[in-house]
Amino acid sequence: MFIERFGVGTEVDVNERIEIGYSWDVGGTCLTKIRYNGEKFEYYKECWSGVWEDKQSVFNKYGIRALSDCLGVKVRTRTDYFID
Repeated sequence: MFIERFGVGTEVDVNERIEIGYSWDVGGTCLTKIRYNGEKFEYYKECWSGVWEDKQSVFNKYGIRALSDCLGVKVRTRTDYFID
């Protein structure tokens, strides 16, 4: 859906910055944009300066939130517990 709507290489701003890290000396590190480079998704990591990264561990954790924000869709999660 993202690729069909925005294409390859288009930088898309997330509506609300997503904090992906924090340290006392640097402050907050935020994901502010995403794009698809033709092979995988990348995110713009903004701190004191910005850089495009493609660490899958970070994108796996925050990607659903970022993609749904860019596309304007709401995503709900549900946790079910079962006792066998």
